[in-house]
Amino acid sequence: GAVSRAGLPSADESPKIELVALTAGPVRSPSFLAPNRAMKRPYAVVLSRKEAFQRYKDDGYYMEGEELRCACNDKAIPDKDANHHKRHFEGKKHRKGMRKVKRHHRLAVDAALTRKRKMREELGIEYSDGVLGTAGDGGGAVAA
Repeated sequence: GAVSRAGLPSADESPKIELVALTAGPVRSPSFLAPNRAMKRPYAVVLSRKEAFQRYKDDGYYMEGEELRCACNDKAIPDKDANHHKRHFEGKKHRKGMRKVKRHHRLAVDAALTRKRKMREELGIEYSDGVLGTAGDGGGAVAA
């Protein structure tokens, strides 16, 4: 063949290039071209404070005014996605803090019951067979 001055083949004799697909499976169109398929969000959805409170109030969240807080450490909770909140509840600090909160609550309830029990003893009221009554009438009625 003819060689140009630079030592390269001339335009008439350029080598043929074949394009080969490097994918293993069938070529699929991008999801934005397929309107019938639901697209996955490319970002995490941030929960508002009220949404997070509604979802996780049984796990320890509470509202103090407009601020969302967790009972494990009484700190304010920022607006984050649901995955952040789940990771918080699975964490060691939350579990340890909630154990202290539950223990404190149990002690407070026991102290209140003890106070009520002492007050009933002073007034001569007692429980017999699960019915509130006075000590002398066998239960059922409260001394007036």
